[in-house]
Amino acid sequence: MLSPGERDAVIASIAAAPEGGNLVRGTGGLRKRRIALPGRGKRGGARVITLFLGEQYPVYAVFLYAKSERENLSPEQTKALLRLVTAIKAQARAS
Repeated sequence: MLSPGERDAVIASIAAAPEGGNLVRGTGGLRKRRIALPGRGKRGGARVITLFLGEQYPVYAVFLYAKSERENLSPEQTKALLRLVTAIKAQARAS
């Protein structure tokens, strides 16, 4: 979905503002960020779902999708991502 240059731009954007984006209800702290993709028009953007636990941890990019595919996560995706977040947080506490 992303070219190497686009991927690098997304990573830089997330690193610059790890707490950016809107909180996604029911996911344990995930945030949804909007990404404009050059040359793809208004509907050609993407969304990246991230998790930031604090300065001592990396920012986790857990889900990426094209805006044209879906606007929001399905209830099943939300539940699956909550399980993932719970596991990541448990691992972080254990380390």
